[in-house]
Amino acid sequence: MTYFYSQNYNQLYNQYGEDYMRAINRHFLSQQKALGKEFWFSHNPATPYPGSSFEMEVNWIKEAYGITSFNSQNLQQVGEYWRLIN
Repeated sequence: MTYFYSQNYNQLYNQYGEDYMRAINRHFLSQQKALGKEFWFSHNPATPYPGSSFEMEVNWIKEAYGITSFNSQNLQQVGEYWRLIN
């Protein structure tokens, strides 16, 4: 699996700010979608996490795939993870 991670995330966040870091994350998600990657979630994306980066990622994925809400047609729980069905 591929995921967006930087050991220096906090330093970069402090240097460039939240908007810049979220733009980088959205760009990463866009690249992964263009490469045909599957999207998996470590948390249930139907559960709200207001103001979090996770919420931003979930909202981007919903918009990118035209999803208004998660249901059994577009989300499958596999063990402790959730897989986007597209």
